[in-house]
Amino acid sequence: MHGFELYDDPLSQVPKHSRLEGNGAVPVLFVSVEDFNAGASSSHHGQVLAMPSQRVGRGHAVRETLHPFPAAKQHQLRLVAHAS
Repeated sequence: MHGFELYDDPLSQVPKHSRLEGNGAVPVLFVSVEDFNAGASSSHHGQVLAMPSQRVGRGHAVRETLHPFPAAKQHQLRLVAHAS
């Protein structure tokens, strides 16, 4: 994936805005809402891969836009992926 991030403070670890686009087929992980909610507070890649409902797809034309809380006044996470 390639893209850019904007920061209000150069020392901050949270961007005010992030925009990423995929380079070819990008793996996208899917899990059930129940599995996600059970581990959402501490889930990282390895934990998501171990969830019973986990499925991996390949997304083409992947775009991610992130306006995270608390850095952005209106927070948002949008992930759009098309698959064939």
